[in-house]
Amino acid sequence: MPLPQEWSHYYYALQECSIALLENDGLVIVPGTARDGDVVCIIAGAIAPCLLRRCEDECWKLISGDCHVFGDQDSDIAMSDAYVDSHRGQAETFVLV
Repeated sequence: MPLPQEWSHYYYALQECSIALLENDGLVIVPGTARDGDVVCIIAGAIAPCLLRRCEDECWKLISGDCHVFGDQDSDIAMSDAYVDSHRGQAETFVLV
């Protein structure tokens, strides 16, 4: 069965991605360059969850700003400042290089 034309851009975009298992047993689409130990996080003002990698100097490097967490019941607000504000107790500070 041929792929519908309107889905073709998703098909090609996902060829460079992987599905990963989070520590909380959730599933996430990440770039193919993701490695074990990378962190998926929601950053205030970002439009999608981001993938970060720890550097040797305790700073973090942004690997991708375009991850998708499956089954996130708050998916409509997960990328908003309101979501970050409502989860302030779980917030961490990351220094990006």
